[in-house]
Amino acid sequence: MYVNRVRASITEIHNNHQAFNKFIKTLMDILKKKYRKKSVEEKDVRNTVKNFINGTSPKIDYFEAYLLTLDELTSNGSMGILKGEEIKTPATWRELTRSHQRVASIFNQKIGRVI
Repeated sequence: MYVNRVRASITEIHNNHQAFNKFIKTLMDILKKKYRKKSVEEKDVRNTVKNFINGTSPKIDYFEAYLLTLDELTSNGSMGILKGEEIKTPATWRELTRSHQRVASIFNQKIGRVI
């Protein structure tokens, strides 16, 4: 169920060429930085994402990277997408900072620490 929601969201992004290019570039950055994948080529990442869109089961590290990428690109983040909410991209800097502040406050409530 959750995987299908993420798949539907990425499919929606895939329909917009400019948004999909931004998604791929952000995903590549996350794979390089957080997962320390040294040989990340755009062609391979595009093929992996397209395979996921077409129904292939994702590798866990790629699925987590999809969620992190959606967190960076959408104002409601991956949690909203997992809940079945519509994708919302921030239109202004104010919306962008509010979404990051909301994520930080939820994170603080869950673990009881201040960032």
